[in-house]
This record gives sequence, C-alpha cells and structure tokens, in this order.
Amino acid sequence: MGIGIRRIRSFVPQVLAAPEPVVEETPPVPQPKKARRKQPTIPIMHEEALGVRYADFGHLPPEVWNQLVGAIRDGLRSLCRTVDDAYQANLEQQLGRLLDQGIPDAVYALGRDVMQGVLSRERGYLGSKLVCDACGDVLGFEGNKPRSFLTRLGEITACRSYYVGACGHSVFPLDTLLGIQEHDALPAIQEEIAFLAADLSYGKAVATVQRLLPITISNQTVQRVTATVAGQIQAEQEADRKTAFGDPVNAAFPEPVGVPSGPVAVVAVDGGMCRIRDQEDFSEFKVGVLGTINPSNATPDQPAPVEGKHYVAHFADADTIFEYVNVEYHRLGLHRCSVLHILGDGAPWIWSRGKELCHEGQEYIPTLDYYHVAEHLANLGKVLFGSEAQAANNWSKAMRARLDNDELDSFFTELQSSLQWATRQAGKERAEAVRLELEYFQDRRAMLNYKQCRERGLPIGSGMVEGGIRFVGKDRLHRTGMRWHVTGAEASRSAAPTRAVRETHSLNAKRRKGRRRSIPGQQHGYKRRRLPTIIS
Repeated sequence: MGIGIRRIRSFVPQVLAAPEPVVEETPPVPQPKKARRKQPTIPIMHEEALGVRYADFGHLPPEVWNQLVGAIRDGLRSLCRTVDDAYQANLEQQLGRLLDQGIPDAVYALGRDVMQGVLSRERGYLGSKLVCDACGDVLGFEGNKPRSFLTRLGEITACRSYYVGACGHSVFPLDTLLGIQEHDALPAIQEEIAFLAADLSYGKAVATVQRLLPITISNQTVQRVTATVAGQIQAEQEADRKTAFGDPVNAAFPEPVGVPSGPVAVVAVDGGMCRIRDQEDFSEFKVGVLGTINPSNATPDQPAPVEGKHYVAHFADADTIFEYVNVEYHRLGLHRCSVLHILGDGAPWIWSRGKELCHEGQEYIPTLDYYHVAEHLANLGKVLFGSEAQAANNWSKAMRARLDNDELDSFFTELQSSLQWATRQAGKERAEAVRLELEYFQDRRAMLNYKQCRERGLPIGSGMVEGGIRFVGKDRLHRTGMRWHVTGAEASRSAAPTRAVRETHSLNAKRRKGRRRSIPGQQHGYKRRRLPTIIS
C-alpha cells in the first residue's frame, strides 16, 4: 500500500487584530463663502432731462447717459449764448452770420461732445487678454492711449484700449472696429475724400472738403486715402473675378444684389487713353458700362433711358476687362434679363468677347455704334469725292438713310459700285481705302440693325460708354500737362465708380462687416466685456 504525502503549509497563520472602535465623524463646519465683488453702480446724475427720461431707454449705460446729458446741457448753453449774443448786438445785422456760421458751429460742437461721450465708455476693451490672430500668442491689455481722428462733425479724440504681446504684435480693437487703422478719419470721410479726388485735383479736393466740413486735411492725406479706398475696391473686384474665372471647376459668380429694373440688359465697352510717366506713348484704360432698359419708356423721338448705370474700368487687357464686366453683369442680375443689347465701336476685341455674356434663353442684339458708322461714311465720302465737300456730304447722308430704313442690300450694292469706280478711276491708294471700308461694314453687317433698335426703343449709339470714359478717366486723367504713375492712375480710376457702387450695394457697410470680422480674438470665442468703471 502506498504512503500518501501531505504538503505542509509554507506560511504562518497571522493573528487577527482586535477591531478598532468606530469613531463617529463630526461633519465639517461650513465656511462662509467669499462674497463676489460687485461692479460699482453708476449713479444717474439726472433721471430726466428736458422731458426725456432715462427709464425709457433700457439698454443705455448710465455713464453714457450722464455724458450725453452733460454734453447736451453744455451744448444748449453754448447755442443759447450764441443766439443771445446775436440779439444783443443787432439781430438784423447778425442774422446771416448767425444762421450761416454761429448755429452750425454750435451744433457741430454739440455733436462732437456727444460722440466723445459715447467713446468715453466704448474704448474697445475686450478683456485682459486676447489671442494674436497672426501667431497665436497672447496679447495683454496695456492700458488706454488717446488718438484724434476726423468725423463729419470735425475732429474728436478717443482713448482706445491697447493690447501687446511678447510676439511683438499689438492692436487697438477700437481702431479696427471704427476703420481708422490706416488714416485718422472715419470711413465715411475717407469715401467722401476719394469721391472728390476722383473728379478733382488733390488740391481742389482739399479745398472743397474744408469748405464743406469743419475739418483740416492735406494733399498727402487725400492721395493716401484715395489709394486706400481704391485699393479696397480693386481687391474686392479682383477677388470676385478670381472666384469666377480662377478655377473653372469651382467657378462661382456673385449673387445678384437686386432685381433688374427693366427686361433689357445693356452693355457698352470702349477704351480711353492716359499719359503715364516714363512712357512716351499713351496707355489705354478700358471701361465697361452696364445698365437696364425698359422699352416701354421710349418715345417716338428718343430711345428708353439706360437705368442703374454701373461702371467697370481697368488698365487691363481685353480678356481681363470682360471678366470684370461679366462679374458685374451677374452681380447686377442682368443675366436674368430676357434681352442682352451690346453697343460698341468696331474694335474686334469687343465683339469677339461680348457674346460670351449672353446666357441661354437671352436674345442677343449687338449694335455697331451709329456715330462711329457715320464717321466712317463721312471719311469714305471724302475719299470718293475729294474736294467736293457738298457731294461727299450728300452721299454719306444718303448712305445713312439706307441704314436707317434697313436697306442693307442697297447699302452694300452702293459700296461695291464705289469700289469698282475707285479701282478704275481713283487710283490705287483711294481704291484701297474704299476696299477697307467695304470690309469693315461687311464684317459687321449683323450689327447694322438700327431700324429694329428704334422700333424696339433701344439705343443705337454708345454715348453712355463715351460719357463713362470721360467720367471715369479722361476728365481726371487726361488733363493738360498731366502724367500719372500707373498706381496713381489706377487709384483715381477705381475711386471714380464709387457713385455706382453705392447705387448697388453699400461699400461702407461691406467694409464695416469686414472690420468686425478682423477684430483680434473674435474667431477665438472671446466675448465683449464691459470696461471697468471708475468712480471718483
């Protein structure tokens, strides 16, 4: 029988310790919470002023109310003193000066005090720290710094919150919000300056601004402001052009800003000349004018007027100018019109690209400018009849009559007969001139549709683009003795169409939205914080 072996335990049993007595824990004594520091309350100095009660305005900060009441009180006192002095002196003698200068000056001063009252609180304070959008570093609040700038009521001074970081970047958020980063003037003043400088010399623009507004500016300020405003317009146009034509796969035109006022879209394109420094020859700037026509507004003697004119002008090649025109064509919603009417002279670069504007379903009506045609016929009459001025005049008049009555077969038959006669009897040089004119009209036969246009109330002359060339370019760029740098000419040329820009969309409003988006830290979720109030 086998012997079993039991494994002996290799550990020693531990003796259990006696349980410790249970001690009841006493609940901690609650500590009093630290009271949160309250923002000091701004006392209302006057609950009511001149029948206006503070309680009627639920969002007006008390410190701003106090500033407004104080400014209005002081302004009213000054205004009353001005009127009182006029009565004391002799109102009959002082009335003109009182109305022309005394009262306006007092009102301007009151407006400036009200602005500064608002800005005494609104300093652009966004908290103690911001995130630098350029490098991601932290910008710390460093205090407030004063700055003076121009408004329509004159010059005012504001204290702006200042942020700076170890990265070396700094920012004044209020400057960005108001649009005064580059120039000591609000954007509305900048636009008015650029508006005047587009038509007037810088010196005359300075004189005009200073006569109309209580501000002082220099020629250099006008030049810099015009360049800035024009640069913003150019950048916006170029961005839209690249979006539409830069990437054919992802091309997108801007959304229409409104509904066309008429069923006919009218487009005219032409070029003008400008002298550029360091160049012997003239440089050409190209202009496009876009608008709408309502044929029902035509009269038996006059075509329907072109409404909502919009100008596009650039020192650019033909393809580029038509891309700009195409962008504005869509922005104005002209691609939705049932008819596209294009006017221009005989330049091939216009007609080889003009039809690209036409959309599916649009009727395309190209028309050769009637006055260019009349000029060609007058020159041809001189070639055919030489010194016989009356005969040349009668011949060209008869040829225009054929075009007016849509007698194109008779028109071209006469041109062929003139060429045959010149070839036999007028000599080689005159015959060549007639041949070139015949080819000119043959290549543009489909555009000689003057009777059709008159019957439909459409224009037959490109006067609107000729006027646009003067308006946008020649009246400012092509003056006696003037020679421009390209950048200066571009700035003046770009600033001129601000009239039309305002008719379609507010340039100032678009710039204001862009400024709000560019305030540092806004895309990082920082909320606007109240400026700490100091009670003296």
